[in-house]
Amino acid sequence: MTMLASLSPRERRTVIGGGVLLGVAVVCLRIGPLWWQWTGTSRAEAAVAVAELADARASVVALSSSRDSLAARNARYLALAPAILAGRTPGAVGAALASAVFGAAAGAGMEVGAITIRPDTSRASFFTRPSVRGDARGDIAGLTRFLVALERGPLILVLRQLSVSQPDAGAPADHAESLRVEFVVEAIALEQETVEALRVSERTPDRGQPSRGNRVP
Repeated sequence: MTMLASLSPRERRTVIGGGVLLGVAVVCLRIGPLWWQWTGTSRAEAAVAVAELADARASVVALSSSRDSLAARNARYLALAPAILAGRTPGAVGAALASAVFGAAAGAGMEVGAITIRPDTSRASFFTRPSVRGDARGDIAGLTRFLVALERGPLILVLRQLSVSQPDAGAPADHAESLRVEFVVEAIALEQETVEALRVSERTPDRGQPSRGNRVP
């Protein structure tokens, strides 16, 4: 105070102003880096929060779309249920397929011969693809009706093979047309025994590890 008292008012103002500036500089040098660090951290956290919010909103939109897609897919599956063969055993499924093919051929006015059931033994999934091989006789109109019945029938049937021949190629023109037809027809089936076997295999452990089993297509 003695030193300040000996100074002129102007000099005292200069000394006090310099001290204040020096104090402010020291405070800024100590607090400034901390403030900039806090600002940078806050900005980074804010950017992460904004990105997480955008992801959450996109997930909500995707979830809604997934639910709609799942509902539509389930509706399509339920609509296809009556078109799929079902039975307890492969023999029951094959008999149902043979009966459906026989009915389509007989309804088309064709004379049906032997029909051989060919079960699907792959056991690759819940759904199997049994088929039947058979032969029939009839005219071209009957053959057309038979193919239309297979295509538009209540069951999902696939014509895998078709062979048409005319045994009486040298018959006179007034003779009734007779074609011999050989065919292989395949269907999609759900066998209860196959479903139960696959479920058991999925639950059976293999060397200490649970078996993955087979997946539904």
